[in-house]
Amino acid sequence: MVAMVELNVHFTEDALHDQDEELAQLEKMYKSEELTNATSEIVVRRAKRNIERTKLAIEMGRAELANVKTVKYPQQRQSLAHQIETTKNALESLKAART
Repeated sequence: MVAMVELNVHFTEDALHDQDEELAQLEKMYKSEELTNATSEIVVRRAKRNIERTKLAIEMGRAELANVKTVKYPQQRQSLAHQIETTKNALESLKAART
């Protein structure tokens, strides 16, 4: 559970890095090429919007990771440990009743 959320955060961080690089290349390209301003503005605006959304996704992913590590995983582990203990006790009771 924790590893899956950590991996998700890493994928999103990598995506942000790639988008930052792409934006830098687009800005260079549109400065050196004689393209219409409208086209370059649309492409650059889209790249910037994607970066902002990816940054938000990273924040959300990190918050989810912290929640999984500190709340969800411990709760699930405790629940499973309790189920194991209950099952062991039931088994011992059955064994005792058989003898």
